[in-house]
Amino acid sequence: MSVLYIITNILAIALPSLRTSPLLIRIAAIVLLYAAAVTFIVVYIQPIGSGIVVFSELFLSETTLKVVYGTNFLSVHYCAIEEIFPSLLLLSSLLPIKPHQLKKVEREEMKLTAELGEILVGLILGDLCIEKLTVNARLKFRQGIVHKDYLYHLYELFEHYCSNAPKITNLGPDKRTGKVYNNIWFNTYSLPCFVEFYNLFYPDGKKRIPSNLEVLFTPLSLAYWISDDGSFCKTKSIVTLCTEHLPAKIAPSNDGAARPGRCSNSAKAE
Repeated sequence: MSVLYIITNILAIALPSLRTSPLLIRIAAIVLLYAAAVTFIVVYIQPIGSGIVVFSELFLSETTLKVVYGTNFLSVHYCAIEEIFPSLLLLSSLLPIKPHQLKKVEREEMKLTAELGEILVGLILGDLCIEKLTVNARLKFRQGIVHKDYLYHLYELFEHYCSNAPKITNLGPDKRTGKVYNNIWFNTYSLPCFVEFYNLFYPDGKKRIPSNLEVLFTPLSLAYWISDDGSFCKTKSIVTLCTEHLPAKIAPSNDGAARPGRCSNSAKAE
């Protein structure tokens, strides 16, 4: 049993460093943790006399595991796998799981649909940031925790281009208000399909308004721009778009297109 215990520990240390599927690593980790628990019982709980049943607060179940030890039977009560599984799953989630690294061919095969391209234009006019890393570029989504449902909606749209689910960042208290504003965020892979949008909106490394915005801008772009960085006043039926972070003021015209260089950032909803 001591040999099994040593092998279990070696595998538990070595598994996270192997280049294999994260799902397989998690499954193997769960099996190893369960095996280690059973090994601990067999190795460290010694039988006292014949036919003695050992009760443990950690292993409460009607299922009985009998282990032959010399001429005696050691009867150990332990919980069923379906009962211990949630705890093991929680422990396995603490193991370091490396995100899947895309190969060059896989990155080049990833393309944006026309619909996602239109959505992306509106998001870039809002809070979305594009960051270029060496050759390729990635999208950086970030919202306040109060908008978590909206961010999860965006994650569902771009999940195919991501390696990790959204995460929450606990920020320190604001110096002015003293309140704590937590953020929820996620990033995409660094991909060639995002470089085109980076070159359009970040020609010199800073967010700019492309000269062909009227060609790129669609009603779907407007909808996501409003969702990302706009507000609606019900009493006045006015949609307000925040454009302070943009180099030029933009407001939607009556025909639904965006016109650079206009001062107003509000438009009356019809």
